[in-house]
Amino acid sequence: MKRKYGATYALYVKLRRCQFLLKKNFIPRYRKEAFAIADEIVAADPRSQFADAAKYLKGAIPAARLTDDSDKKQIREAKEYLEKFVRENPDGLYRGEALMELGRISLECEWNAKEAEKYYKDALAYFQKSRQKRDALSMYAPLSEELKKQSEPTQKPTTLNEWKRIVYHDEDPLKLYNTGNAPAWYADGREMFCIVMLGMFHFEREEYDKALKTWEQLSQLDEDIKNLQAMNLPNILYRFRIACQTKKLLVSEKLRRQMSKQHRLPMLWGEILLGIERFNEAGKVFSKIKDNTHSKIDQICVLLAVGESTQLAQDGCPNRKQRLKLAEETFGRVYELLKGSNTPEEHDILLRYILFLQQSSNTAQEAVPLAREFLKKYTKEDPNYPWMLRAILIYELSKKNTKEVKRIFREIQSFQDSQKIQEQFTEKPEGYFERYGYDPRRGIFIEKKGRK
Repeated sequence: MKRKYGATYALYVKLRRCQFLLKKNFIPRYRKEAFAIADEIVAADPRSQFADAAKYLKGAIPAARLTDDSDKKQIREAKEYLEKFVRENPDGLYRGEALMELGRISLECEWNAKEAEKYYKDALAYFQKSRQKRDALSMYAPLSEELKKQSEPTQKPTTLNEWKRIVYHDEDPLKLYNTGNAPAWYADGREMFCIVMLGMFHFEREEYDKALKTWEQLSQLDEDIKNLQAMNLPNILYRFRIACQTKKLLVSEKLRRQMSKQHRLPMLWGEILLGIERFNEAGKVFSKIKDNTHSKIDQICVLLAVGESTQLAQDGCPNRKQRLKLAEETFGRVYELLKGSNTPEEHDILLRYILFLQQSSNTAQEAVPLAREFLKKYTKEDPNYPWMLRAILIYELSKKNTKEVKRIFREIQSFQDSQKIQEQFTEKPEGYFERYGYDPRRGIFIEKKGRK
């Protein structure tokens, strides 16, 4: 590599590999080595893009491991280094990245929304202007065509899997990531994240119209969002639109206002991470809140969030024991805390508890007693009432309880909008068991083979 692309590039790759090692495990030897390599790059080739990258990484590497539990001195030193880097590089290729890292530190380490918002706003302005400032590359020594081709990023930071879920990709240590060297999608991705963050700060201040106006810009920067919108499939923008309309992501405005002040912003940040499908990161935020609060309201909010993030991170938690345990410890516990309050939150969590159990054939049976409880608590005017009847009907059919099936079937027929529910049950229940068999995997009855 050194012989083919030069000593500076070889050192840069070595620096990036140290960065990835330090992300996984903090080993002082690697940190010391990373700093020495960065200094060597700057001394050997000060006018190159690699030197600018090395200066930035010298601040970003130690900053990446900082949390709100980190030593205050370390946080202060990291911010001072990055702020100095930004001041000294008004047109530099890594100014935007440094501003974003400063925003992350202000948010996740200091929970200072006002300061974090300022950094993300400046970063957004930088990335938006970077499209018109491609001539900034003239400040740096040009790369050879061979090295430019080798160092140009080819993997987008996010793609969609077969289920249309977002997959996040690590940066390739062999590539040089900046607005001058990378394709346009690099700046678009950075700009999108800044927009997500700025919308969050509006949402935190309950400026829902401004939050929506900010988040609407996302569709202009990402083809995946446009395509998912066209197919009417769930996506980041869809979730944020609903959140602005209902004034909640996971936690209602009413509950959010009642939360302990120190946990409101971390809770919202976790909800945003959930919205952009960074489930494991969201789970860590929620678990930390859970471990550091004794407030009933905080527990209600965070247990709901832990349930959502865990099942999403584990692709629905298919194991029956794990699924039941998760349901009882999160949605079930929240329902117990809210039971008897006669609030919209009690209604919503009971519904969420039932739906979570119903989503897997492994636990659908446990949803039936809760569905019966729902029918006792709420009137037929509730739009979810007929679907609770359907859940019980399927269970009674599987048990061949003809008398109960007839009763529920007659009740379902009384609903004006029951056509979808009745589509599966086109003949009288009396002959149903002889003609149809229950498929627990699909949760429906199918015609037995060999019968007409």
